[in-house]
Amino acid sequence: MSKERDDLDAARTASSIYMELIQSTIQERPQTDALYKLCNAIKGRQETANLRRFLHGLADSNLKQPSGFASNHRSALQKATSRLKADRTSEVAIRSQLKEQSNLLNQANREVKASRAVLDHKRQVALLLETLAHKEDIRLQRFSEIRVLVDELRKSTANVYAQELPSVPNEPEGVTATNVGRSSYLQDTLATLHAHRIHTLRLSRQPPAPDLAPSLRAAVAKQLSLPEDDPSVQKMVDQLGDRARRKAQAQCSYHGILSLRTPEHDIDIDELSSAVRDQHEELQELSDLSISLIHLSQNYIRSLHTFSTETLPVISNTLDESRQFAEGETYIGVLKNTVTLSEPPPNGQRADRWSKTLNNTTDSVKRSVTQCQQRADFIASTLKPLEDDIEQPALVAKHEESTSKADEYASTLLERKAKKVEQAERLVRDVQRYIKDGKLLAGIE
Repeated sequence: MSKERDDLDAARTASSIYMELIQSTIQERPQTDALYKLCNAIKGRQETANLRRFLHGLADSNLKQPSGFASNHRSALQKATSRLKADRTSEVAIRSQLKEQSNLLNQANREVKASRAVLDHKRQVALLLETLAHKEDIRLQRFSEIRVLVDELRKSTANVYAQELPSVPNEPEGVTATNVGRSSYLQDTLATLHAHRIHTLRLSRQPPAPDLAPSLRAAVAKQLSLPEDDPSVQKMVDQLGDRARRKAQAQCSYHGILSLRTPEHDIDIDELSSAVRDQHEELQELSDLSISLIHLSQNYIRSLHTFSTETLPVISNTLDESRQFAEGETYIGVLKNTVTLSEPPPNGQRADRWSKTLNNTTDSVKRSVTQCQQRADFIASTLKPLEDDIEQPALVAKHEESTSKADEYASTLLERKAKKVEQAERLVRDVQRYIKDGKLLAGIE
């Protein structure tokens, strides 16, 4: 019995040493509490082998010892030493198993992280797919509504194209192509009118809505914390009703292609047409006046050219002759000599010479008178220059006014073009975003 007790003590000592080693190993490594509990609950092959070895040793200790056997204390020490060696071997095996389990645990943690990342990505993709599916449902619903509207439009306009259109009168004289509007505006206006008619028909076919005034009054009274018969509640209800009525009228009213949405900016087509016609007439008058001024200027240029090429040399020659005649002897002296020489000489020796001088002087005077008459006739036949045009400031003012109107129209067109460019840029950004979402769904990015 003492021998069996010694063996039990040795086994307990070895098992306590083994457990201390396991606890020290577990304390050094984090996240192994679960493995420690598992090792305590389930016995492995090494522990089973140790227990079998322990039982076998107990069985051997109960046998009779042969004669000449050494002391019992020595055999117990050898058994304890062998058990200690076996426990150390088991410890090494258990440490290796713990290391393998820790490696497996780290690998499992990495796989869990990767799986969570994949799960988050799939959740995002699923949410995006749900959003796209919802948008697609809305788009299909809009298409179905458009199909219904198109069918109603076809039914309502089935007999319109079969009717004969009245003949269009010929254009009056003086009307140019600028007075004719764009055909696209007419088509857009007709389409808008048909759509407005169908919209009003659908609204008229809807059943009448129940009276919501009591519920609205109750909701307003609850929001304001006042009784329903309070004047403030009634005032608020009236304001809400007026606002809803204006909004409904704005939605049901017709909005043309060329007109603005606010009634204070409505344009009268007749007034606009008459204003355009008046401007066209004014421009035509200005054009005619400019053409007449051009023709008159050309006539003046031709007259000046004729004067400079034909008349001016004649006048210059005449002036030169007069200058030469004045430098030789004055006209008064010549007449004086003529009068003096016209007296009869004391004798008839120089009568012939005096008569020749008188004839030459008479011919010279006749030539001078004829040249003066021709010069006066030519000056009278030339055109007088035009006086300052009194209507020129008014024409300039009209021209500036038409120019300012044209500039305003051009600026308005540029603003519209800029708005269209902004809308196109927004559409491009939306398309790029959709392409990016599609690539994300396809896994390209």
